[in-house]
Amino acid sequence: MDIKDSSVSSLFCEKPKGETALFFRRFFKSPTQLGTVAPISSRLADVAARCLSAPQSLRVVEIGAGPGRLTRALLKAGVKAENLKAIELDSELCDFARKTLPVEVIQGDAQYLKKLIPASWVGKVDVVFSTIPFAYLDSEIRTNICEAAFSVLSPRGKFLHLTYKWASPLKEDYLQVRRAALWWNLPPGFIWEYKKRERALLKDAA
Repeated sequence: MDIKDSSVSSLFCEKPKGETALFFRRFFKSPTQLGTVAPISSRLADVAARCLSAPQSLRVVEIGAGPGRLTRALLKAGVKAENLKAIELDSELCDFARKTLPVEVIQGDAQYLKKLIPASWVGKVDVVFSTIPFAYLDSEIRTNICEAAFSVLSPRGKFLHLTYKWASPLKEDYLQVRRAALWWNLPPGFIWEYKKRERALLKDAA
């Protein structure tokens, strides 16, 4: 769906029919790829999206977008449609998102994020937001996705991961890690914020 005017994005923020059923079917085809039988709850997605500061000015890339549950929450929170790219590996979920969202939805593997988003965005992304089920992926793939995220972020950009897991799925030494707990959600959700440590930033600059 090629709609770039952010003034119409609010029209696409409600949960579309068939979203949960489609996700359920795709889970049984690729359980480790999706990690759960249903998308994150709309409530959790809304709370997570509202954690962004000054969303109207942010350039955001979402990875593991699925049918668009978090994508719609980001739009509701104020992220402009033209400043949001959604990445999804599963072809059917990707097609569904394209039909129901006013943002560019890109099918592809987040390990190759730098090649998926526009070249003009590389190094200028403010937030990479993930709902990828890292706990079900091999450690090498987790590391590749993490490195791919930082390859497109600005030097002070953040990598955020929304999950129901209380422990951080990413353990890289160069990461500065902070957790926000969303205890009032059932089940509780967690947002993991990853930044590069100062010494890692200095190494990149050199």
